[in-house]
Amino acid sequence: MNIKLSTEPTLSGDGQFLEFVTEVNGREVRCALAREALETWFWVPPDAALSRLTRAYLDGSKRIAVVLERRIVKQAAEPVVLRAEHFSG
Repeated sequence: MNIKLSTEPTLSGDGQFLEFVTEVNGREVRCALAREALETWFWVPPDAALSRLTRAYLDGSKRIAVVLERRIVKQAAEPVVLRAEHFSG
């Protein structure tokens, strides 16, 4: 599976998700990464601003892509949501 993460994520209205579009085998897939996952697995402080969340997302993009691939295989519906528990296995 060929996955290319967006380099410009946005913050959801409630501030709990980093939203982005991923190209998967040439098709765009809407995705969301929970703030909780960034705090738990990427050492982001609880009240971090979008710039800090984005930096953690970009720095962890390889790991995020691997977890995202596993979720896409299991979940056909969009958006594909990545939560903290998805990074533990």
